[in-house]
Amino acid sequence: MCQEIYNHLKRHLQENGMATFLSVVNDHLYFDSSLVGETKKDSNKVKVLYGLLKEPELNIPFEDEEETEDGDKPKKKKSRRDISSLRKSKNDPNAPSLTRIPLPELRDIDKQEKVLIFKDSMKRANLGPNSPPSICFYTFLNSFAGVCSCAFTDDSSMLAAGFENSQIKVWTLSNHKLRSMKSGDILTELDKESDDILERMMDSSTASDSKNLIGHSGPVYAVCFSHDRHYILSSSEDGTVRLWSLLTWTNLVCYKGHNYPVFDVQFSNHGFYFVSGGHDRLARLWSTDHHQPIRILAGHYSDVNTRLRPKAI
Repeated sequence: MCQEIYNHLKRHLQENGMATFLSVVNDHLYFDSSLVGETKKDSNKVKVLYGLLKEPELNIPFEDEEETEDGDKPKKKKSRRDISSLRKSKNDPNAPSLTRIPLPELRDIDKQEKVLIFKDSMKRANLGPNSPPSICFYTFLNSFAGVCSCAFTDDSSMLAAGFENSQIKVWTLSNHKLRSMKSGDILTELDKESDDILERMMDSSTASDSKNLIGHSGPVYAVCFSHDRHYILSSSEDGTVRLWSLLTWTNLVCYKGHNYPVFDVQFSNHGFYFVSGGHDRLARLWSTDHHQPIRILAGHYSDVNTRLRPKAI
């Protein structure tokens, strides 16, 4: 407390008729200005430096990476350049000078590390419409069984993942819960010509955010949704491809034919045909209404991953 505040306090007590408090202040409150001191009016006008210190310049020349030329010509190196001439750091007017806060000199290993970081930043692509940043939307947490594969529906409403423990898990990414179809006895009683027949066929009591599909006996290496979001295909280390229903959440068909693990499977655009490939170096073309492949494509010398053109079949 300074002398000016002390005087304001006494004046306030006198104006409001607080004689008791004023007597207590006069009798027991002792103010010694020589010990506490007075604050000068110009004390709050001192400039506060809140900016970051300017990094010291690195006067270290470095060489660019080697460039190769066609033919038998030897490799060439670009001329040596000074990193300090390339790095133009602006002075922050709110930062203190380097001489005010003494900093230890950088070691040679620290200087080399800064040079490598600067060279790496020169190779990075500038963010823009043609090179947007990568953003993580979903992360599998606490997945004790390793994730081998995953797939999204075309409208990003569902996500499926295959795990090492032979299970498949499907999540909903929208506000709509995953539901199972009602039993056959209840379905026979429904009016099949009603407009909301599909909605009435689903059992709301089974609604949940995720569903498990169990049937494989090995890690699930690939999963693929049909374009109507009613089915899902999966391939596994057990050498089989399975077709699952997303209405009943059961296995409909088990396609056998591969003698080794099946690494990839993909639906066609119309959802009737699909193709699979695996460690047996063969690609097989299937239709959903046949247990056996309708085409076997041979000739590869290693593992086969499959892809179908958008308008192939």
